[in-house]
Amino acid sequence: MKYLLNPTKAQLNNINKLPEEKLFIMVISQAFTDAMYQGPYRDLLFYKRDAIEWFESQSNDYNTICTLSSFNPNIVSKAYQEAKKNGLIQYTEYQYKYLYSRNKPIKKSRFVLKVSDEFKIKES
Repeated sequence: MKYLLNPTKAQLNNINKLPEEKLFIMVISQAFTDAMYQGPYRDLLFYKRDAIEWFESQSNDYNTICTLSSFNPNIVSKAYQEAKKNGLIQYTEYQYKYLYSRNKPIKKSRFVLKVSDEFKIKES
């Protein structure tokens, strides 16, 4: 499933699929590419937002495209969640502000102070 994120032409030709299935595999691959975009260009930011919404909504067209590519929609969703968990799919500060006209919310876990055992006060 790793090639789903960015299949090369050679990898697609090695897959025993119909041309139509390869076309829909490339649609999914392009959605991953759009969702991982990190640059500042306006049109590409809109594609990124649309791709992320498409993956997260799992609408009828999402299920149809996955089915036409002969992939299980749940497997594609797992690949998306894994990429998101690994930080491959996220908005930069600039992208978030441009798309939503407000600052990106700060994760509370980012500022948690963790004290290691060696600095804890020992009671006598």
